Amino acid sequence: MDSDVGNVKGRTYALLTAGALVLAVGLGIASVAVRSVQHGAVAPVSSGVASAAASDAAEDSADALDPTKGPIAWGHQVARIMSRAFPENDGGLITAGELLSLGPVPEVGKRIPWDRMKDSSIVEVEIGGTDLLAAFASAVKYYPRKNGSFLQVYGLRALCRQGERTTQLTGLAAGDETVVPGGTYHLAVTEFMAKGAGPFVGLKSVKTISEPVSLLGELKKRLFPTGVVSEPEPTYVFSQEAG
Repeated sequence: MDSDVGNVKGRTYALLTAGALVLAVGLGIASVAVRSVQHGAVAPVSSGVASAAASDAAEDSADALDPTKGPIAWGHQVARIMSRAFPENDGGLITAGELLSLGPVPEVGKRIPWDRMKDSSIVEVEIGGTDLLAAFASAVKYYPRKNGSFLQVYGLRALCRQGERTTQLTGLAAGDETVVPGGTYHLAVTEFMAKGAGPFVGLKSVKTISEPVSLLGELKKRLFPTGVVSEPEPTYVFSQEAG
């Protein structure tokens, strides 16, 4: 694994909470204090509750393989390989819809179904901080509902607040630095997204700075033939809006 998950998660809270005020200026989103909410209550033993718990477990399992409803392990791994395809950048991004177009979504610990994988072209882009913040704000807006433009991520971490109808981005970090409106960032993305698709629609600062590279070729270079899906690093922190 690229880094210790616990350390990364700790840095995520510190960086993103500190960056919330900066983001409020760039996007007009109010800064809020956010705390992590962990769910793990044990249900009373009864047939009705046990049945509901089993249903919830099945839903959680399905969500773990559905990139349109939130971050998943395979999405993180693909975005990581995308980032590594270029010498120096701040991370990799791929939309849920594009991830699904590559082929079946393998589970953590399972081998990648190479015989069913399709290819896509990826490039490195330069993007301004204001546009990067806008792209993430657009991508998380409908979380946890299905959204083909939800971003699977490597190298960046987002702090979000769930409201009654929509979810707001309240902070974003690239590596150990808070993303700021006046900054400039380099990212590995699909060529389709670089041309203005998904959450990159209407963004003016996006500039392609590399030749296209085969995503399937990069995946095979680093994972073929016995590569398996690994546990992801935390890339999103979602909190509930105060009632």
